[in-house]
Amino acid sequence: MLLSRITLHTSNLGRTLDFYENTLGLTLAECPSERLTFTVGRSRLVFLPSRRGRAPFYHLAFSVAHHQFEAAVAWLEQRTAILPFCGDHRIAEFPTWEARAVYFHDPDGNILELIARQALPAAPTPRFVRTPIVGLSEIGLVADDVALACQALHEHYGVPYFARGPYLRDFAAMGDDEGLFIVCQTGRGWWPTLRPAERHPLEVAIEREGVASRFQLA
Repeated sequence: MLLSRITLHTSNLGRTLDFYENTLGLTLAECPSERLTFTVGRSRLVFLPSRRGRAPFYHLAFSVAHHQFEAAVAWLEQRTAILPFCGDHRIAEFPTWEARAVYFHDPDGNILELIARQALPAAPTPRFVRTPIVGLSEIGLVADDVALACQALHEHYGVPYFARGPYLRDFAAMGDDEGLFIVCQTGRGWWPTLRPAERHPLEVAIEREGVASRFQLA
């Protein structure tokens, strides 16, 4: 499942532009006065200004090639602080998902992640110059009822339950190794900081088996 376009809100377009373009090395595709659009592999990441007084908080993960993970971590730590995951350990190991990840913040305090998945095809990837990020991997969807939200994603948009799990009362993964919805109950802590999940406006466009879909969360 390709996360072809994710639209989030930010409290400061200027700081967001500087971080995503200069710190993460993403290519700015469009920059009108009230919108930022970055190219992320085959996808687009869009930021809109939040309503005055609102400070949106999201979880977003970027894909890096699994054979470049160590180099990507070294690249990231030269640009921003990597959050501890468990004790002094910064790298999160997800053996069931066959993945490794590191976490960090953007200027809005969003919990961002670089994740490398061994299950993805090991296509030849040139040595990165500007950024190791090759795509959008995950977006957190916050819901009051995780089971109902997952059922709606499955029935209305054909999104499968992730074969590698988990499917818990307050946390579940939907999609596949290419793109995932991480469905989290409102108030449940996001790893690794355990800051409670909050619902904020976002829009997601996906492509799966040649079918495009789009939906908004208020």
